[in-house]
Amino acid sequence: MDALITSQTPNAVADTGGANIIGRMYKDIVQDMIDSYAYGQYDVNVNRGGWRYSWNQAPDNSAAQWGAIGMMPAEEQWGLTVPAWVKTENLVWLDYSQYYTGYATTASYDGAFGYTGKSTGQATTASGMVQLAFDGLTSSDGRWVGAENYLRRYWSQFFTSGADYYSMFAFTKAMRQAKPAAVEVVCDNALCASNGLTPIDWYNDPTDGFARRLVDKQNADGSWDGGNRYYIV
Repeated sequence: MDALITSQTPNAVADTGGANIIGRMYKDIVQDMIDSYAYGQYDVNVNRGGWRYSWNQAPDNSAAQWGAIGMMPAEEQWGLTVPAWVKTENLVWLDYSQYYTGYATTASYDGAFGYTGKSTGQATTASGMVQLAFDGLTSSDGRWVGAENYLRRYWSQFFTSGADYYSMFAFTKAMRQAKPAAVEVVCDNALCASNGLTPIDWYNDPTDGFARRLVDKQNADGSWDGGNRYYIV
C-alpha cells in the first residue's frame, strides 16, 4: 500500500500481475488491500482489534503497525474508504497492550506498548504510536503522551547506542502522521518536565537526532548494517 500510494498515481493501471491485478487501477487495488485488512482484523476476545501474520490471528504490536502505515495515506491522500469501526476496534487492542509505569508523582506516567499484551519495548511502542495516529488520536492524548515519555526516558539506549532502524521507521511514521500536525519535538509536555526529562528534536538534534545517527551508522560503501531489532526495558 505504502509503495503504490507513494507513486502519487492513483489512476495508473497495473501492467503486470495476476487476473485480479493486471489492468486495474492502483487505487482499486489499494482499496482491495484495505478491505482485506478490515476483514482480517482480529475480532474476538479482549485483545481484539489488531493484526498479525494471518487474517483474524491474535495480534502483536510488531505486525499491527503495517496496516495502519498503509491505510493512513490511502485514506488521507487518495480518499479511499477505511471503515470507521476498524479504528474503533484498533483502540481496543491498543488499550489492551499499553503498559503504564509511574514516575516521580502519581500523576506522571510512561505508557509503553507491549508485544502481545501489557509490556514494554521500543519497537512495539513506536508501533503503538503509529496506530494511535491512524485512529485519529491527537498528540495531546494521554496515551500518546505516555508513549512519548517512555521513549524519551530511554532515548539513549533505544536510539543512540543501539542500532534499531525498525523502531526508527515506525517512530518516524508516527511523528510525521501525528494529529493535528506533525511532531518535531519529543517530550515537550508538563509530564515530561515533572520527571526531569528534557525535550529533544527527534530528527535534527545534532547529537542524538535520527539524522545524525543515520549518518554516523552509514558504512563506507553507503549501506547500513541491520543492527538489533529490539531492546526491552
